[in-house]
Amino acid sequence: MFNIIVLFFLLTAPCLSKDKGEIIILLGTSTSGKTTLIKTIKDIYTTLDDCSMDIMRMIKKADRIKEFYPHAYADLLAAIHHEDIGKGMDSADFYIQRSNVPDGIKQRARASVKIIQGAESLLKVDGSKQVSDEQQQDKSKAERDACDQYIITAIAQMALSGKNLITDTSREKNVHALQEQCSEVKHTVVLVFCSLASLSKRVLTRNERASHKGDMSEMRKGFPLWQYIDLYKKRESAEEPLLETLTRRDAEKAYDTHLIVPTTKTKRIASRLGYEKCDKETFLSALGFTSSDIERVEITPRNAHYDLIIDNTQDDLVAIADSAKKILIQAGMIH
Repeated sequence: MFNIIVLFFLLTAPCLSKDKGEIIILLGTSTSGKTTLIKTIKDIYTTLDDCSMDIMRMIKKADRIKEFYPHAYADLLAAIHHEDIGKGMDSADFYIQRSNVPDGIKQRARASVKIIQGAESLLKVDGSKQVSDEQQQDKSKAERDACDQYIITAIAQMALSGKNLITDTSREKNVHALQEQCSEVKHTVVLVFCSLASLSKRVLTRNERASHKGDMSEMRKGFPLWQYIDLYKKRESAEEPLLETLTRRDAEKAYDTHLIVPTTKTKRIASRLGYEKCDKETFLSALGFTSSDIERVEITPRNAHYDLIIDNTQDDLVAIADSAKKILIQAGMIH
């Protein structure tokens, strides 16, 4: 299933050096600005290869349909590689339209989109019997975890062979796995922080833009806010870094804007964090508002293994460029 990932690396990698490469790992919620940081970092350090988990998952998704529709697979894969995008299949037509691939490939790829989506639906069928939603969710989780593990192994192998890489993830689990796989390689772990209020505004703006364009794969539907809880907690001691002072008003506003109607993904993240519910009371309690008289809480990272923490709350080019330089300096790639 995953052979295309290895093939992609072999085809795109230059002659491999015997020296080990280096890896920069960006950890942060969705919509915290990791992708923009990666683009800016690559503008500064042009030989750094982007191995973003989302992009590599997109290649894996394309591989899943290969056995069903090889002609559609070939056309779409050409568009994916050229555009270098990590988007869902639902937005394939949109991105192929705006890509710079030759018209012939673009037309064939666009014509294949509905076939591809049909092939995706076939993956939910176990033989001739449709599996239950719960079985499908378990299957999807197993596939996702297996895919992440394979991608992590592939990233480690590339670094061991001499390539300098940058990748990003929203899950601590993937960071730990990368650190284990890359123990012989210099790696820099960067936490990309965005305040909850700014994160809420960005998600709202992103969703409005996606809705206007008809690109539903760009919709985030609130789950970045539960990712925030996954990465951050109430500060308990002065030794812990202070990221922001969060008000109850901002926390409630974020919930009311995005989380009143829970989605499957928000439920899954909440469950992974040990919460049986993902209602407003649970959300506020997870942030540290454990009683009605608490109006402010100080926020700190849940873990302390980061080489650098970047506050990416300011969404302007100067701040982003400054953060990109700090990351490269921390990694020892520039001075």
